[in-house]
Amino acid sequence: MRLIKYGLVFGVIIFGFTYVKANKSRNFQYKAPTNFLVESNLFPAFYPTTYNHTGAEKITVLIPPEVRSTVGVPKTKTGELNKSYLQGKLNFNEQFGIKDWIMNGYKFTNTNYGERLEISGSYTSFSGVKTEFVEHHYFGKSVVQSIHLFYPSVAQGKVVEQAKLSLQTFNPNIN
Repeated sequence: MRLIKYGLVFGVIIFGFTYVKANKSRNFQYKAPTNFLVESNLFPAFYPTTYNHTGAEKITVLIPPEVRSTVGVPKTKTGELNKSYLQGKLNFNEQFGIKDWIMNGYKFTNTNYGERLEISGSYTSFSGVKTEFVEHHYFGKSVVQSIHLFYPSVAQGKVVEQAKLSLQTFNPNIN
């Protein structure tokens, strides 16, 4: 009986490591800019992968886990961003204490990885810091994968530009 218990525990552990390794290798490819370090993340299928700038600026690139979706690209027949998608983003952000969320612009682009929606704007965090953001959302046939850049409004210059350019190196591997 004891041998069976140990066998089951060992099996669950091996399955867990295999599952995590499979998810790590299939999620995405991304080349972070200089002086950005990735936070350790053993469960990329469940938690975002985060790259933080090592300098004084609080600049973060966040890659959430891919999401299964059958809804498709949130675009109206006239090519505009669907209002219900924006309302969903507002509702989600309010749950996390984000206030004054403002979208400065958006654009749709066809890429090798699916259609991409780029959104830029700003918000006030729960700690009262005005934060700028750039989001790239890639819509595949049944999967959505995103990459987000967050930085304080006061952060400018070369580091922010490098971080923005690094978003173009993202390969979501969703097709």
